[in-house]
Amino acid sequence: MHSHYIQLLLPLYVAVNLICGTVLHFATLCSASEPPTTKELAVYFVICVLFGVPLLLAAVAWQLFKLILIIIERQLSWFSEEPLQLPKPELHSRWHSKHFGGK
Repeated sequence: MHSHYIQLLLPLYVAVNLICGTVLHFATLCSASEPPTTKELAVYFVICVLFGVPLLLAAVAWQLFKLILIIIERQLSWFSEEPLQLPKPELHSRWHSKHFGGK
């Protein structure tokens, strides 16, 4: 059971760590005596915004998709617990002939 939760939360963990780690490292760099160069700013922007944010959004979307699939599966299993009772063919034929005058 625990491995199931680890599989669900691993993409979120990676994305959040990527974003937070980049932001914290950037904050540390900004507090240094020299301001960061434009190249360093571009690297942090690429790591955080172009990789971290889409990864976070994809992880959240994937979890929502899995949740929707679980809900659909439970709904379908709820319907399958009570098998559909179809009318027996001979009863239907008698009803049809009684009400419509023939087969």
